Amino acid sequence: SATEYELKQQAEAWADVAPDAVSAPSRSAIGGGSLPGETLPTWVTRIPSPQPGAAETIAQHLRSNTPPIVARIEDDAVILDPRTVLPTDQADVRNALKNLADSDAGS
Repeated sequence: SATEYELKQQAEAWADVAPDAVSAPSRSAIGGGSLPGETLPTWVTRIPSPQPGAAETIAQHLRSNTPPIVARIEDDAVILDPRTVLPTDQADVRNALKNLADSDAGS
């Protein structure tokens, strides 16, 4: 139920702590079986792969976090969508991105 403005603010906040990340407009899938192919506008944090194929390494690092952070990969970039994260879990994503910045996975 977040507004596009709120989603953009969160995506920008995450991008501020992730290596080489940017916020960007995107689309969120809103349903599998019930609404296949339907999307809503959103803003995402996009972490480009520093070298071909490295996006999977970045995504794996985030999944290894406690708690695990599950991202999608598009065009060899890791995508985090604030629309998929509860407000109470926003800090967990931010901390995982800080950990990424301190690791070799983010560079």
